[in-house]
Amino acid sequence: QMAGRLNADVRLDVADGRQRAAVKATAERLQAMGRSVGAANIDATVVDPTGIPLVNGTADLRAVDLSGVLIETASLRANGNAAGTDLTLDAVAQGTTVRTAGRLEPREGGARLRLDRLTAARGNLNAAMTAPATFTLANGAVTIDRFALSSGGGTATVSGTAGETLDLSVDLRALPLSLANLAAPSANLSGTLAGTARIGGTPAAPTGNYDLRIARLSNPDLAGSGAGPFDITANGTLAGGRANLRATISGQNIQNFTVNGSVPLGAGELDIALRGAINLAIGNPLLATTGARVTGIANVDATIRGTAAAPRAGGTVRVSGGRFDDAVNGVALDQIEAVLTGTDRSVTLTSLRARTTNGGSVTGRGNVALDPAAFYPGRVDLD
Repeated sequence: QMAGRLNADVRLDVADGRQRAAVKATAERLQAMGRSVGAANIDATVVDPTGIPLVNGTADLRAVDLSGVLIETASLRANGNAAGTDLTLDAVAQGTTVRTAGRLEPREGGARLRLDRLTAARGNLNAAMTAPATFTLANGAVTIDRFALSSGGGTATVSGTAGETLDLSVDLRALPLSLANLAAPSANLSGTLAGTARIGGTPAAPTGNYDLRIARLSNPDLAGSGAGPFDITANGTLAGGRANLRATISGQNIQNFTVNGSVPLGAGELDIALRGAINLAIGNPLLATTGARVTGIANVDATIRGTAAAPRAGGTVRVSGGRFDDAVNGVALDQIEAVLTGTDRSVTLTSLRARTTNGGSVTGRGNVALDPAAFYPGRVDLD
């Protein structure tokens, strides 16, 4: 279904043996295939539109909705001649202001884009290129000559070639994770990312290695729950359609928690081992509104296999030295000992024992199905 108003004058002819299109168009409240344009004004001439285009003209857009990606405004200016086209683009997308400038030139068997300026800003968050970068298209492959971005005192650098085969290098130095907020403001991430990656092989079967370090990862939800910040190190290789992983996670209530194994780069099954100790006090900020508190240690020695939609659990989680106090409801349990066992498509509470303040005892057992689609249904019985 289409709606809105579109007026367009398109003239086609041949210039110097190449197709030329002259377009003058305006649009208002245009809607089609789940996308919409509030207003558009285009006045441009394009030579060789199906090849490496040479463009002269302007395009101004407002209130563009590309299936949920909102572009508030966009303004493109192009000044072309026989040697190439100088381009500037200023836009506000998803609340982020983006400004770019560069030059597109035809080359034998392809094209070259020299990106002279790229900046992105949202509130107090800013990112900018540190120097011009060149992207060369030839024989179906793009060669990147050192694309470097700086933000908040950190940098990200990408160089190499991507096409039928890959030969890419990525270098990250103290890059603020808040940079992700430019594209996903709701993430509200904080912390820094550093590391390197070398990617080879093909797009269908990449190979290579990576070594990453995240310092003080947090966001408002993690901070509010008392779970963060986290320090994470991760390294591994890419091969055989899988990413091999060796990671360590540390935090206020987590020490040297390891995640080892591999995950598929496409369709496939997980093969992950989790080991380490978690202080149950990590949950106290969430319990604070109820007046309850919990202490104790959960020692994890577990595996996760299967797929994300149908995970399979193995191993155990053993809780020791636990205590639970709920002053509002007058519940106090200590000497809590529990064992949870992964039983393929469910997690079973194999045993639960605790002592009450009057010398009594509580025992329990139960089961939770690993069925994300059904929101993990389960049952726990206490005696």
